[in-house]
Amino acid sequence: MKISHCYIIFNEKAGKNKAGDVALKLADEIEKQISVKSSLLQTSSKEQDESAVKVIKNSQETLVVVLGGDGTVSSIIRSLAGANKIVPLAIYPCGTANDFASSLNIKKSIKAYVKMLKESEPTMIDVARVNEKNYAINAVGSGNFSNGVTVYNAKAKKFLGIFGYYFKCVKDFFKMKECNIVYKTESEEFSANTLMYYILNSKQAGGFKKLNTNASITDGKWDLIVVKKCGFFACLGVFCSILSGKAEKNRNIIVKRIEKLSATGGETHEKFYRCDIDGNAGPEGELDVVVLKQHFPIIANIK
Repeated sequence: MKISHCYIIFNEKAGKNKAGDVALKLADEIEKQISVKSSLLQTSSKEQDESAVKVIKNSQETLVVVLGGDGTVSSIIRSLAGANKIVPLAIYPCGTANDFASSLNIKKSIKAYVKMLKESEPTMIDVARVNEKNYAINAVGSGNFSNGVTVYNAKAKKFLGIFGYYFKCVKDFFKMKECNIVYKTESEEFSANTLMYYILNSKQAGGFKKLNTNASITDGKWDLIVVKKCGFFACLGVFCSILSGKAEKNRNIIVKRIEKLSATGGETHEKFYRCDIDGNAGPEGELDVVVLKQHFPIIANIK
């Protein structure tokens, strides 16, 4: 693809706080190998996201490279969409779990990464619009465990990385409280006593690499995964099924392909009162999701 300018947006607070150093090295390599000017834009808040997008908005033939995790990427996409600016976007994984980047086979070697930027054309991927104003690229979840990414200590995140998420889940395991959630898709309505639910675009979320083995990020559908109320040993079986990529075969897991979803009933429940969007705190109350087919251009090793 033709590129006249590359904007590198980095979240200094992502992962183990090395995004700034990586951004400088990446900018230098891009200018050497692609021979285009690159500019660094730092962001760690909604206000900074929007300021970065204002800089990008008037540029032509622009590539945006985002250094961070899923939350950083979805925040930038939300701001770009809000500004009616759709530009090719590439992800360099600098977050804690990097679920979406991992599903796109993105490598961390800067030399290999810049080679991908030079040789790949954008692929239009599906995104999800959540309660009208929010956008998700990989996962929307609610219930037990789903908000572990957003609530655990920043220092633990820096030093423990993804293992901090897992420790938080273990701590919460014995505090689980189910909730009766009513799910309405484009084709059916059903209810379930739910421990947690996720709507997924790629094959992984929360560091689980086989959570959604049949996923496609370009088919206009996301996958609803509902974990029903079950006993201690059955719940262990649920995790084993997820780890082995056999969620659809577990009787305590509901899996459905969806284009639209509303989820109601959890508004007064401690664990369901709000959703989590790609590792960021999402809206509270009723959840409404619409899948936007092939809505945003991404540069990656997509086959």
